[in-house]
Amino acid sequence: MMERFGLIAKFSPSPADVKYFVPAQLTSSPDGICKMEPSPTDPCPLYLHFVHGFVPHGLFPLLVSRSISWCCETWPTGVHPKLYQNGAWFVIGKQTHDLVLVCETRFIKIVLRQREKSEELATLVREFVEGTLQDLSQELPYLSGLQYEFCVACPYCHQETEEVGQACSNHDKISCTHEECFHLLEIKQDQRLICKKKPYDKVLTVPGLEKWLKRTSQV
Repeated sequence: MMERFGLIAKFSPSPADVKYFVPAQLTSSPDGICKMEPSPTDPCPLYLHFVHGFVPHGLFPLLVSRSISWCCETWPTGVHPKLYQNGAWFVIGKQTHDLVLVCETRFIKIVLRQREKSEELATLVREFVEGTLQDLSQELPYLSGLQYEFCVACPYCHQETEEVGQACSNHDKISCTHEECFHLLEIKQDQRLICKKKPYDKVLTVPGLEKWLKRTSQV
């Protein structure tokens, strides 16, 4: 019962190695993993954006708990996850990728860094997160109305240039680099990213976005 509601998370890469984590009671800051950014060859940061403007209370510990179980079952390598308040870091694949989850006010940021090239792992992560949210919305009544989008930072509004956009209301900066101020665009298979804030005379893409959308053949 405690595992179901994300109060504890079982990590057991082998019958002889069993540990339990309590995601909701973590207090250490995730500052270190917040600074982990993908390289130019990695998938771009993916933002799990909640349309009502905030991450539902208690959802992130549930996602972390399910992630621990999924990583342990899929890749029983024995590499323990590093857990923080509002953050988690997993080593996945055959110890070839870093998976970072960071919870902000209105979204959960997903970063995947690869030590070895993998064509399908990013899609596996996205499909796992999507499937987990669908399961939670069916299992827990208070999450039954869960509405979310997979997004990326708008490439039009965040080109790090002073010639586009308006100053953000929170930090009075044009092209503000604070993630909470990012304009996010929903991603969809085979659809271009379109910014509706202002017309632009060129089509921009986000490097690494295609890695999240590749179709997988197997786990």
